[in-house]
Amino acid sequence: MKKSIFILAALLAATFANAQITLEHTITVPLDEYHISFPNLDGHESTGFNLIGDIMEFRSRTSGEMSILDLHTYSTTVLPKIANGEIWYIAKNYFTLDNRICFIVWTSNESLSETDNHEHLYLYDQNGVLIQDLGSGRWCNCGLFPLINGQYMFYLGRSHMNGTTDIELYSLPGNGEATDVDEVSVPQRNIARKYINNDQVLIDSNERTYTIQGQEVK
Repeated sequence: MKKSIFILAALLAATFANAQITLEHTITVPLDEYHISFPNLDGHESTGFNLIGDIMEFRSRTSGEMSILDLHTYSTTVLPKIANGEIWYIAKNYFTLDNRICFIVWTSNESLSETDNHEHLYLYDQNGVLIQDLGSGRWCNCGLFPLINGQYMFYLGRSHMNGTTDIELYSLPGNGEATDVDEVSVPQRNIARKYINNDQVLIDSNERTYTIQGQEVK
């Protein structure tokens, strides 16, 4: 029984750790023909970065080091620097379910400026581990927008050399709340059960039977 519980916990932990944003729908439109609006959109074009998940960001003016403060635990996490990367979004428990802070990184390669591989987006965690490669485009942009059920969706705009733009809509594995594997409910073996047998009150507990006075029944 204990072995199966450990296996279940391990499987759940693996599920949470490997949860990814999932492409739900793609709309292809002619490049620059449409202006697209999102509800309460936090666009990357705004000043600074965008953060969701009850966190604050501090950045050193001299070194550029970025530290994230958890507003529940007040612990601080220093984000790793990604070579030639620019951070657009920082979130906790939206891109994963296990309390990791994750962030979107934008990169570009000017030698590929006339190709569909000019710009690229990645998703990293607080340890600098690549969580998901979000692919490339001649130009890329992205954002997060809220739904009325409290969830957020992620959009990615990917423009191509053929004169079109793909608007990709993704669901996110989290909604800002952590899911702890340790909180998984597991039936306990030592739950007592009281019942009457031949006018005598008996108690079953941990595979043994006792009388109401505490004497074990053989």
